[in-house]
Amino acid sequence: MALLFKTHFKLARQNVRANRTRSFLTCLGVAIGTASIILILSISGSINLLLSDQANQNDNVFVVSSAPASPDTPLDTIFSSELPIKIPFSPAELSEIKQLAGISAISPLSISAASLHGDHSVSATVIAAPPDIAETLSLSINSGDFLRDNMPETSIVLGASLADALFKSENVIGKTIQTGTSRLIVAGVLSEQSSPSPFNKININNSLFINSSSTVLPSAEIFDIIIKVNFPSDIPALSNEISSLLSVDRNSENTVNITSNGSDSISNPTLDLVSNMLALTAGISLVVGGIGIMNILLVSVAERSREIGIRKAVGATNRQILLQFLSESLILSFLGTLLGFILAYLASGGIFLFTSLPLFISPEIITISFAIALGTGLLFGLYPALKASRKDPIASLKHYR
Repeated sequence: MALLFKTHFKLARQNVRANRTRSFLTCLGVAIGTASIILILSISGSINLLLSDQANQNDNVFVVSSAPASPDTPLDTIFSSELPIKIPFSPAELSEIKQLAGISAISPLSISAASLHGDHSVSATVIAAPPDIAETLSLSINSGDFLRDNMPETSIVLGASLADALFKSENVIGKTIQTGTSRLIVAGVLSEQSSPSPFNKININNSLFINSSSTVLPSAEIFDIIIKVNFPSDIPALSNEISSLLSVDRNSENTVNITSNGSDSISNPTLDLVSNMLALTAGISLVVGGIGIMNILLVSVAERSREIGIRKAVGATNRQILLQFLSESLILSFLGTLLGFILAYLASGGIFLFTSLPLFISPEIITISFAIALGTGLLFGLYPALKASRKDPIASLKHYR
């Protein structure tokens, strides 16, 4: 039996080689479909990996943000011409939050945008925060020092990307930046942050930090508070406590929004659903590739009718003819999947080279891709193989190419 299967694959390989151009184009159809599915699964895995890494960083930190005041009724939102009002946090509210048990650090933020002028002019986010924001968000310094209370009011710290955009220089400590009528002095530059947008709100790499006690820049209202807790398990209880506390103070519910790494960004089930839908869509191109295999085998069956007749005349059974053509289908599908795998990871390498996404390769994706090859080859090769096996030997012998 093993010798018979070996013979079938040998004959199938010879027939594929005999029509190399046609076989390559058939394989290319399968490759495009397979590459699409692998690329989507790989990118999905990379995003999950990135989100998991971000969740492991600052997992004991959450953010309290002011949300628009809730309208009296849903119709008020539809027919109102006024923009929703966000209520800034008052000093009394900050003081009440600081007194809650389980909080190790609290950093109120005033976030605004400004046009900055160094050697070059750029727009960036200005974050007025207390010096302990570095500890709260685990920010590391690349050069210089982070903000301290004994520093001049004009001292600032730049994100890595912002420092490069403003000066295009390795040494920017002590250089000045003009914004409006204020001149600011660079005291430090942050290291490149692997998670540039914590909580999907702040791009640390393109931000300027200034002490919230500074009077150099116009004071901005506080709409965000970053809170660090002693233990990550304390976050749910504290979140509920803060939400209830602020609802009482403001005489209204739903005026704050609390997020943590556990609830941030796209949830994994949602991401998986989107990935599966995209993979299903990409599967359409794989079906087209499978139809290409079926088409080429049907042509092959018609061209090789005399060969089928001769084989049956010398004793070949319907099952042996069936296995021969199924072998050709499996070879075409396997080669297409192998080409698709190579194309997918070349594309993935190009994408990951220019983004912060980590390259993701898993045994599951490899297994799925080759299972797809087997399934596609069997499914779309079965009809042509059955048609070949059921050919009448006498009619086939009368056929001339």
